[in-house]
Amino acid sequence: MSPVIASADLRPEHLPTDDQEWRVFASGFDGYTHWNSFERCADIANTTLSQYTRTGALPTDLDVLRTCLFFELRRERHSGYPPDEAGQLYAKAVQQAIREQVTR
Repeated sequence: MSPVIASADLRPEHLPTDDQEWRVFASGFDGYTHWNSFERCADIANTTLSQYTRTGALPTDLDVLRTCLFFELRRERHSGYPPDEAGQLYAKAVQQAIREQVTR
């Protein structure tokens, strides 16, 4: 598990650099607590995934992006299966969007 780092305190050195590290990074943000409920967290993550699937666009809000990565980790753990190819591409796109927000 990654140490919890507030979004405002994220620096490039905190970000994942490979396909496995994103899981550790994602575990350092608790979307359920941040949004005060599983339902709100799931709604944000699922709405964002749906939008990305339709348009290829991702939000720029860092907490929303971190929520999406956190929820993909939870989705993987609850399903028992790693993301399929589309899921892997989505996780990479979210990581890139997070990187862009942190380094701008």
